Amino acid sequence: MYYTRIQVKPISIRKIPKEPGVYKFYDENNTLLYIGASSNLFNRISQHFVNITKGDTKQKTIKELSSHIEYKCYSTIETAFEAERIEIWTNKPPLNKRGVLIHSYSFIVIRFSPFIHIVCYSNDEYGKITEDDEFYRINTSYFNLIELLETARRQLPFCMPTSYSKCWDHQLRLCDYSCHRSKTKIEENFDTQINFLIGSISGKNNTFIENLRERMAIHVEKLQFMRAKKVLSAIDSINKLKLLFCGKGVIRDIDKFIIQRNKGQISNRNQIKMVIQRDGKMLTENINEIKLIHEIPLESLILMYLIEYYKFSSYAPNIIQINFPLSKKIIKSLHSWFKRYYGKKITIEVC
Repeated sequence: MYYTRIQVKPISIRKIPKEPGVYKFYDENNTLLYIGASSNLFNRISQHFVNITKGDTKQKTIKELSSHIEYKCYSTIETAFEAERIEIWTNKPPLNKRGVLIHSYSFIVIRFSPFIHIVCYSNDEYGKITEDDEFYRINTSYFNLIELLETARRQLPFCMPTSYSKCWDHQLRLCDYSCHRSKTKIEENFDTQINFLIGSISGKNNTFIENLRERMAIHVEKLQFMRAKKVLSAIDSINKLKLLFCGKGVIRDIDKFIIQRNKGQISNRNQIKMVIQRDGKMLTENINEIKLIHEIPLESLILMYLIEYYKFSSYAPNIIQINFPLSKKIIKSLHSWFKRYYGKKITIEVC
């Protein structure tokens, strides 16, 4: 399914569906200005043309210069946001600042000394992260990260044994500055909750979200609607963090990625085989089943596959070898995207 193109007129905007999707704004010269995504295309696109805050230069520019809108619907909001990222990184719209700057991360840092605790850093504070820390990259502003994490954190009973000034619970005023359990039990509890939280954000473990949903259902059953609303806010925050999650730790150099269809499964476009080489030798071999979205072309599928792999391995290859045919336009697009995403020039070999 292709993008639907309409003029910026009230009668046309009213026909935009209230479904998840990606949208683009163009000026009268057909120059791409901005790309966005939303769970409700009609509501989000309409917002760009009403109630513009004084001093909001970007929204003012969109309203004044936009001549046409293109939009495409997707089956889920997750798919729409992933497609939006690929579109932004590939096309570099001038009004998409954060999405184009791939390395504008904030960081959730798990620090183990002098005790296990969480700190958050902005991209400017990257130098504060030490080699002993465990950290996760989140593609959002520092202040938005703090807000989302605090909302989720209020549903987790973290407790720290010492140094109240650095204790997450004490900063959030969730405890009375008294610890009655042993340090060992406190650290064990904290470690468990950290795993729940990080597992939820990275998409590896849904236990925490499932527990929150059960807790919310109990509150609703007891007519405790305010408590249920707070739990729902925590669930929403974690889901937003999952969409913004970019990977764990530092980027590690690898010689080559070799991407090809799995032999014997030529008819199955969902199945991709990837070989990772270091020092000219095979480091690992993975065959992965990719959930194919029919509206997304093959090159976008490659990008989505590498994004998912990068989140959990943080490998940055020097060469990416793709063993199926791609057009020159797609190869040029991949060159641009890889350089921005990995932070270095990547050689692409198409066989």
